[in-house]
Parts: sequence; C-alpha cells; structure tokens
Amino acid sequence: MILQKYRETENTMAHCTPYRAVVSAAALFFFISGLYANPESADEASLPTTELRFLLFYDRTEVSELDLKTGESSYLPIRGATSSLSQPYHAPLQPNWRLGRMIPTCCGAPDFTPRAEAEALEASQQLLVVFRPEDAVEDELDLVVVDGSAPAFSGGDYLFVNLTDTPILGIIGEAKLSLDPGSHQVAKTAPSEQRGERAVCYIRLAYLDEAATAKPFFTSEWRYSKTARTITLFYKDPRTGKLRLHVVHDYL
Repeated sequence: MILQKYRETENTMAHCTPYRAVVSAAALFFFISGLYANPESADEASLPTTELRFLLFYDRTEVSELDLKTGESSYLPIRGATSSLSQPYHAPLQPNWRLGRMIPTCCGAPDFTPRAEAEALEASQQLLVVFRPEDAVEDELDLVVVDGSAPAFSGGDYLFVNLTDTPILGIIGEAKLSLDPGSHQVAKTAPSEQRGERAVCYIRLAYLDEAATAKPFFTSEWRYSKTARTITLFYKDPRTGKLRLHVVHDYL
C-alpha cells in the first residue's frame, strides 16, 4: 500500500516542473511520516475515558512535579493539593496508572522516569492517593487507587486509607472498620445522632500492637452530611513515629 502510493507520487514527480517536484517530495515525506508517527494513537483514542482526581500526600519540596503517563509518548501534568482533591482529569483507561516525570528529548519520544505505579480500576471515576512510603528512598512514591464513582463512594460515605504498616480497627456510626496495612475501606452508615439540623457519627479507632492487642488512640464525633464525602488517611509522624490522621472533605 505504502509502496504503491510512493510509486504513484514518484511518477507524478517525473512529469512536474522542478518546483512541483520539490512540493511533491515534501508531501511524500509528510505522508510517510504520518503513517509511522505515534503508532498507538488510534488505539489510545479507542480506549474508554476515565475521570481521575488526585490527593497528593507528600512533601512537595521533595517531589515538585508529577506526570501521569497516558500512552507511549503522551502524559498529563498533575497538579493537586494535600488539603483537597485535585480538579478532575480525563485520561484513556490504562492497565496500570503510572506516575513519574516525562523529560522531553531532542528527538523521539520523551523519557519517562517512573515513581509510582498501581493497577487501574474499570470504574468511570477513580481517586488516586499519592504518598511517600515510610521506607521511601529518595523521591520514591506509592499509589492507592479507589473507586470514586457512585454508589461505591457517595455523599455521606467515609473513606479510610491505611498508609502505615500497622493494622487499624474501629467503628464509625454503625459501620465496623478493619484495615490491614496498605488497604482502604469505604464505610457507609446512618448518623449516630441527630441534633436538630446537625447529624453526627461517633467514631472510635484502635491499632493492633505487636502482641495483637487493640490500643485505642482516637475517639470523637464527626459531622454527617449527604452532600460531602470524607477521606481519612492514617500515617505515622516521621518525627515521632506516632499514628496520625489526615482528614479531607470533598463537598459535592
């Protein structure tokens, strides 16, 4: 097919003026280049699109820029915060979500330096929690992928993500929590108490020590609202080693 097109163009050039021959040669060059440039673009375009939102839970001075690899040479620069979910990003669904840095080169595809990777879900909306592992080396990151679509994670739900190496147990409202290291859980519950227009959920948390003994470390009451989702990250303070909570509210 390509050789046939080439011969047709070659025959045309033989009967052209020098100026037309140059134009024809240029057209042939761009025709062939278009056939071979970005060979996966058609496949990428046929993939279903997924909405992604990011929660970047790490020191931004250590890893200042982050890109999501969406194809052989395509990527999305990711911008986000620790106190809220990022804006929605739309990307073709990948087998794995890969985060790192795309470094442009003088020719050919850019170089990709990976920093975190996790298996993608088939959900139309996904939340990606990006964090630094406790034993991270240099700019290494890790990634937790959560189904962010309804009804998996809806208004009034509480998402808990255990970023530590310690098992965590608890109760929020009527829902029981059991989080192994590196796992996450969405708690769906009715409020524990209604105080006029304000609804609250009682929450109690404990961790398991090396002897598998439950050690309470947090008791409180949290506001319950059908118009908000609550995301809680468990982590260890790098200075003290104590278990901490980082809470983010996503208002719908």
